[in-house]
Amino acid sequence: MQNNENNSIVKVNAGLARVNQQITATKKLLEKIDPVLIPYRKKDKWGFCTKDKEIVIDCIYEKVQQFKDGLAAVHLKGKWGFINKFGSSVIPCVYQQVPRHGGYLHFKDGYKNAQFNGKCGIINELGEFLYDRVSNFSNGLTRVEVNKKIGFINKSGEEIIPIVYEDSQYYFSDELIRVQQNGKWGFVTTQGKQQIPCFFDCIGKKQSSLSKYRFSNGLAIVRLNEKWGIIDSSGHEVIPFIYDEVIRFSKETIIIKKNDKWQYFDQLSKEINNSLSF
Repeated sequence: MQNNENNSIVKVNAGLARVNQQITATKKLLEKIDPVLIPYRKKDKWGFCTKDKEIVIDCIYEKVQQFKDGLAAVHLKGKWGFINKFGSSVIPCVYQQVPRHGGYLHFKDGYKNAQFNGKCGIINELGEFLYDRVSNFSNGLTRVEVNKKIGFINKSGEEIIPIVYEDSQYYFSDELIRVQQNGKWGFVTTQGKQQIPCFFDCIGKKQSSLSKYRFSNGLAIVRLNEKWGIIDSSGHEVIPFIYDEVIRFSKETIIIKKNDKWQYFDQLSKEINNSLSF
């Protein structure tokens, strides 16, 4: 009985040893196919080597970035481009600037930011500009510009908010973002639905603590026909458009001016105090 148990243990150990050998051989094969390359400097030039210090890509570049998604940004003769792990140029060195890792988009998403002849936008893996300008992500979307029109795409490059607007915010608030069309303002959702049509003259005020050109706690200051009021995130009128000025001091209280008189309202538009003069 003891011999049978010992034989079983020997067989299991032998099997594990074979598995480990296969794993090691697979790792070596993968490293040859897709080697881990790290930046390597020789004098004042940069290239790439393996973790064993074997130079794979000659040190001919002024600057390099680490490989990501199979490509590395390299700086040659004052311009940036991208190479693959064989050292071949995939996107020529013609760009004034590319972002470091942690930038807005990566090639795993199909795109990357770059600057060319003063134009900052998004390029694909062929180096083709797809958008004129791009911003940081907010709620999974990034603001893009094409021919002076604004819209939003996701990280897969899908157009979520149509590129038809004249202006917009850069960041979402309460799942909504302010957009301008035909000179009027409204709000769209993160799914691209126009939640509140573009018919307001203005949204928010620079001097107002409520403004920020966005929704705050479900409310937004808007102007229509030269008068101010407040709407909720469904576009419903919370405080009518009959006021000369609207200022909000806190999350609970709204102050409104009409005919040089001030009125206090709470969040439910219930009047707290009326006709206070300053």
